[in-house]
Amino acid sequence: MPEYKLAKNMKRTLKRKVLIVGGSRGLGFALARNFCGDGCETVVLSRTAPHSTDIEFETILADAVENGAAERYLREVKPNLVVISFAEGIYKQPEALVDTEVERIIETNAKGAISWITAAIRLLPAKSKIGWVSSLTALIPDENWAIYAATKAAVNHFIECVRPAALRRGISITVCYPGCLQTDFHLAAGASATPAGAVSPDSIANEMREAIEAGREFWVAEMDRLIVEKYYEERRRILMETNGGLK
Repeated sequence: MPEYKLAKNMKRTLKRKVLIVGGSRGLGFALARNFCGDGCETVVLSRTAPHSTDIEFETILADAVENGAAERYLREVKPNLVVISFAEGIYKQPEALVDTEVERIIETNAKGAISWITAAIRLLPAKSKIGWVSSLTALIPDENWAIYAATKAAVNHFIECVRPAALRRGISITVCYPGCLQTDFHLAAGASATPAGAVSPDSIANEMREAIEAGREFWVAEMDRLIVEKYYEERRRILMETNGGLK
């Protein structure tokens, strides 16, 4: 049975009702605080309690990837903006991966996210917003993040497949690339350290919120976009020079 907790000073406004799925810490937590600060009624659903008690949003302690969770909590909360921010990473050489790890990452990152997106398209009211937290690894291969990257790429492609259905209901879907963040994600996944140049989730939360509300793709910095463009330019060059070139 999920546990509901309501902050004493929670703001109640009619601007938007926001549901952050996976927001007890890191980027999800920063986004929840930012939406609250912008005058939105905000609810966070996560497996664990927020890492800070200084909050102004409601929390629901529940497993987002449990069968039926998406439909249940969308019906209960009745949001008109949903951010899907949960993910599990594993940093490992591909030959060292075992089946249980692969299954767990797929269950959480791919199956879980897809179930929330499909339920949101079906149940959210017209003119609602969906934000999906993707990763640069979905665009640029990295063998140590192979299974994590594959799940992120799969959901990216799924979104492009279902975007017309969402638009028919007046619902926008924003894919977000937050880049490397100063959280415990990398260490929890098995990496030796958080990459140099990682930024604070709080430093990008406002810009990311505005991108989701506007329905436009979010990049933490123009540098990230240029890195991806350079990668695909190189891929095109290789394809043109090998296997008879592009037909």
